[in-house]
Amino acid sequence: HLFSTIFLQSNHMISGMKLFQGVSASNMLNAPRNYLDQLQDRNLNVDEASEEYKRQFNKLEKRKNVLIAERRQISLKLEQVNSSIEYVNRYTHTIDNLKPVSDAIEDDSLCPFCQQSNIQIGNEINKLSDAIEWLNTELRKTPQMLASFLPEKRKLEEEIKEKNQELKKVSHEIAKILEVNKELEQNKSLEEQSLRVLLAIENELKWSLGKKTTFSDLN
Repeated sequence: HLFSTIFLQSNHMISGMKLFQGVSASNMLNAPRNYLDQLQDRNLNVDEASEEYKRQFNKLEKRKNVLIAERRQISLKLEQVNSSIEYVNRYTHTIDNLKPVSDAIEDDSLCPFCQQSNIQIGNEINKLSDAIEWLNTELRKTPQMLASFLPEKRKLEEEIKEKNQELKKVSHEIAKILEVNKELEQNKSLEEQSLRVLLAIENELKWSLGKKTTFSDLN
C-alpha cells in the first residue's frame, strides 16, 4: 500500500485537505468500489491557505537530518572495524614472516658445524622452540580474530545501505514538494496538480478492484 499512501500524502500536501478524513490507503484498497464511487461524486477543492505542505516539508527535512547523522555514526563504526581488520591482516602477515622453519632443526643439542653436544646451543634451541610455540599460538588466533570482525562489517554495511535507501525516498518526497511550487510558477494551479494525483489514486483503486474481481471469479 506504499504508493497509495504516498498519493494520499501528496494530495493532502497539494490541496491542503485530506481526501477522506480518518481513512487510510489500506481502508481504500480493501473497499475500492466504495471509494471509487465517492471519488466520482466528490468536488475538487483546495485550501490555498493551508500550510500542510510546510508541515510535511519540515518533517521530511528533520527526518533527512536524522538519517544523515545516523549514517555518519555507522560510517565511523565501520571505519573502526575496517581498521581492526587491516591491523589483523598486517599482524598475520608479520607473524607469518617471522615463523621459523622448525623442521630444519634435527637435534636441539648438537652444534650444526662440529656436531658436538653443546649445552648453550640446547638452551638457545629451547628458547627458539618456545618462540615457535608462541608464534603458532598467535597464528591460530588470527583467523578467529578476523572472523569476529567480518559479521560486524557486513552488518554495518547493510545498515548504511538501508539508510541510503531511506534517504533517497525522503529526498524524493522533498523534491516533490518543491516541484509543486515550480509548477505553480509555470501557471499549473493547485487544482490541476491535485487532479493529477486524484487520477493516480483512482487508477490504484481500479487496479485493486480488478484484482478482487479476478480473485472472486477464480473462486
